[in-house]
Amino acid sequence: MTRSTSHCAYGGLVAVCVGFAILGVALPWAYRSFAFAAYRDAVEHAIGDPGSAIDRARTLLLGITGGSIAGKWIAHLALVDALIRRRARWAWRASMTGMLMWLVVDSSVSLAHGAWWNVVLINGAVPLLFGALLLRARTGLVEDGPGPHPDRALRWARLALLAGAGSGMFIAVCGTTPLFGPWHGPFDALTADAASRPAARALLASVLGPIGGSTLAQFVMLAALVRHAGARERGRTLAWCAASILTWAVYDSAWSFAVGAAFNVALVNAPALVLTAAPLAWAAWWR
Repeated sequence: MTRSTSHCAYGGLVAVCVGFAILGVALPWAYRSFAFAAYRDAVEHAIGDPGSAIDRARTLLLGITGGSIAGKWIAHLALVDALIRRRARWAWRASMTGMLMWLVVDSSVSLAHGAWWNVVLINGAVPLLFGALLLRARTGLVEDGPGPHPDRALRWARLALLAGAGSGMFIAVCGTTPLFGPWHGPFDALTADAASRPAARALLASVLGPIGGSTLAQFVMLAALVRHAGARERGRTLAWCAASILTWAVYDSAWSFAVGAAFNVALVNAPALVLTAAPLAWAAWWR
């Protein structure tokens, strides 16, 4: 593979990351467009067509899913940045790992809940576009081990990010269980009547794979980024982490407030920010 081919692959990787991040941000609107007609038909056939009765619940879930997607792709973009600037093999491995972890968790949880449309209509596009370009960019890379022994602040930041990854698995696996009872109650209240609540719950189950898988991959990739942060890369690394996490948190929270779902901010977003952003802020301050 020639150097020009690698450069084309790098440019393609940036374009795909930006494109999917924009799609995440646009998801609440794109879902209602012609482009998602087949997806909407599959969802409505599976859960019934409650019409406007679950509009607020649906919009909340689209906002949460879109924010998770956007945050994950900014994490991918951070690794592509390291790949381009440093030709670092660890960045390639971390990005491939993130993609595969998302694919496995999203697809398996979706199929477990009968949401085959996520796998058939959505998930295959990522390995075909991003995965193929990543494979083209794998040559000419250099082994670039972890940065110097991290200080205490960076170690805590990495542990916090790995805990964030664990929360993604928790969402994917436990999102329909009584462990989410405090969240389910106010979520049910977003529907117009009791008769439409089963449809809203079915829609929730169908997006747990995408949300949990994206969250898992996002924080695993950010943890890898922090692990390899040298002294010169520290500021850039923490800025990428902040961009990824805040994109998810601000976007998700904005849609939550827009539909009257402050409970999602109180029960999920605020604790997650305290868990992950506070250690990152400490690492930025600790020099």
